[in-house]
Amino acid sequence: DIMEDIQQNRPIAKNTFTGNRILVTSTKGVSDSSELSHNDLNKLDGITSPIQTQINDQRMSKAVQLSKGREKSIERFHPWIFSGALEGTVKNLEEGELVRLFDASDNFRAIGHFQPSSLSIRILSFEDVEIDQNFWNKKIEKALETRLVLNFDETQNQIFRLTHGEGDGLPGLIIDIYGELAIIQCHSLGMFNHIEEISKAIEVVFGDKISTIYSKSQETIPFFANAQNANRFLKGEAKNIWAAENGLLFFIDYLEGQKTGFFIDQRENRELLGKYSKGKTVCNTF
Repeated sequence: DIMEDIQQNRPIAKNTFTGNRILVTSTKGVSDSSELSHNDLNKLDGITSPIQTQINDQRMSKAVQLSKGREKSIERFHPWIFSGALEGTVKNLEEGELVRLFDASDNFRAIGHFQPSSLSIRILSFEDVEIDQNFWNKKIEKALETRLVLNFDETQNQIFRLTHGEGDGLPGLIIDIYGELAIIQCHSLGMFNHIEEISKAIEVVFGDKISTIYSKSQETIPFFANAQNANRFLKGEAKNIWAAENGLLFFIDYLEGQKTGFFIDQRENRELLGKYSKGKTVCNTF
């Protein structure tokens, strides 16, 4: 038994990574050749053997397998995987850990963040890519390009949502821009684990247009997550922030205010109220 050979640390003549599987040939002979599924690979964690070194080199994250017939949502590019769709145990996975998802035939399907809840995986990519600094740079750049298509007049509107979670292929991540200020708000530990790379990506894409980057995630990361210093400055420390919306300047109380400091989704309502109240004296009873 190949798994027994590995667990007993017996010599293995050959092990070859073949894309979706590791092909292992034991010293007992060619007739004992076997393939290990990705569930078997996860069992190798903590085992010292020749094959383990190769697995660590070639697999940057742990593998998780879908139950047979549960790949339909993936084929529709749905960004969530629920616990009931997973095959086997996930007890060896840490919250926020990057995992690669394979179907029952061991075909790669997606990579995402694991969390120990009914919503088990939030998908970052349906392609087998490295989640490195270049990944975050491209995601933030694409998000900004999408907003610029709306023909934003930056002199009139300096307030906008740069990333809106799943809508930008970044589940659990909100980034709001207030002029020279960027607020990062993470709604999962997996996303918070990348906070430094996300901050760096904002710097790369915006350059000196952004002087201050602040993480405001203490109240939004799930309660069972063990996140430290979730509210902190990542760049600069500007506190007196004013930004324009439809030509009007607003003070952004991002340190003490609700959400990220401002209700961006009310832009059109504020503009409409301005038209209704033009030339009138208005009492704000909010």
